Amino acid sequence: MQLQIHLEPMGDGPASDIDELLNLQQWLVGEPGIVQSEIGLSTGAEDGQLSGAVEIISLVLGTGLSVAQLLLAVAQWRSTRPSAPAIVLTRIDPDGTSVRIESADPAAVAAAARALDG
Repeated sequence: MQLQIHLEPMGDGPASDIDELLNLQQWLVGEPGIVQSEIGLSTGAEDGQLSGAVEIISLVLGTGLSVAQLLLAVAQWRSTRPSAPAIVLTRIDPDGTSVRIESADPAAVAAAARALDG
């Protein structure tokens, strides 16, 4: 399963920067079940647009990790941040269908992720 994680500022807080994404990426690298060769950073630019700053972590989940487990790892990472950014998780299915979960409430994101896991 292919997923993308995007960080957004909380309320009127500062925009998340590349350092936050790199920190989260490093946190996830140690997580069992994430296909290490399939975790990377990318821009949010659409096809045909100029590439902007790096703002998305793209990853592929192995069979040993559910979306809910991934979000638990992300929630643990958020708890280490002085100003935890909101998380936007996008699941991209092989047929191109995408589902976007967006919330500043970790419990709401986790509940939506459990529903996606079936």
